[in-house]
Amino acid sequence: MNTAQLGSDLARESSLYGKVLFVVATPETGAESLLPALELLPGLTTTPVPTNLFSEGIGSLLGTWTERIRPAFGDLADDQRFLRDVRLLADTPLVARLTAAGADWVVEYSPDHLSAIGSLLAVYPDAQFLHLVRDGRQVAASLSSPLLSWPPWLAARRWCDDQRGALALGEGPNVHVLAMEVLLGDPLLCIGELMKRVGIDAPEEAVEQAAAALGGGRRPMPDVPVGRVATLIDVLGRDLLEIYGYETQEVSPLRRLAARLELGTPGEIAWAARSALGRARHAGREP
Repeated sequence: MNTAQLGSDLARESSLYGKVLFVVATPETGAESLLPALELLPGLTTTPVPTNLFSEGIGSLLGTWTERIRPAFGDLADDQRFLRDVRLLADTPLVARLTAAGADWVVEYSPDHLSAIGSLLAVYPDAQFLHLVRDGRQVAASLSSPLLSWPPWLAARRWCDDQRGALALGEGPNVHVLAMEVLLGDPLLCIGELMKRVGIDAPEEAVEQAAAALGGGRRPMPDVPVGRVATLIDVLGRDLLEIYGYETQEVSPLRRLAARLELGTPGEIAWAARSALGRARHAGREP
């Protein structure tokens, strides 16, 4: 998204100026478990369901502006006026939630918003962003499980693309990175520290309640999986695992080659063929 960031003065026209916390995370990271805990903190409310504001609405609007409308308008195009209007439009469901709850802050999480974090930051430069990270091997294993059935190569690429996209934006005082493993290991410390960093005055008793809702440090994440799906992450995103503090595993040359083939076009074609064959067999068993 090439549109310039909304100016601070224009952002102040929003009734939500400095009152939004976006939680961004790759699907199956576990962000959903954090929202009920944050709801226990006085002055905070969470959106009851994902808004998909940017992944299914505002993102398309921004793309249309940058790719079609702005080039057509030329020198008459006004990025700041456009972004201001987009901001006020995006505010609508969040303001409704904040008003209904009588809260001071609104927390929003939608599974696909991490991939749109650049647009989020452009429209909400005054918001706080919590980037939740989970070991990519766990995320890819969960996404490609029989329950969700993502192609393993797609699950691996999604985690890696999300993290690289977030890293490409650089560091900022309003972007906070937290690993789910660390959060669940010591939720009391993590939630208390997060509230201080975003500027929310949360009573100690409320923080303790929120930490208890996350298991009070007694819900460790599963062990890192091994095998084919994990190897895809070790090959495609080894540098990311190291950046976020996860231990990496040695991958044999043969498994590395197999992973690269699966991550390439031949692997994608093979997966599609296997999926089609499986569906055909299943259809053949139906009465």
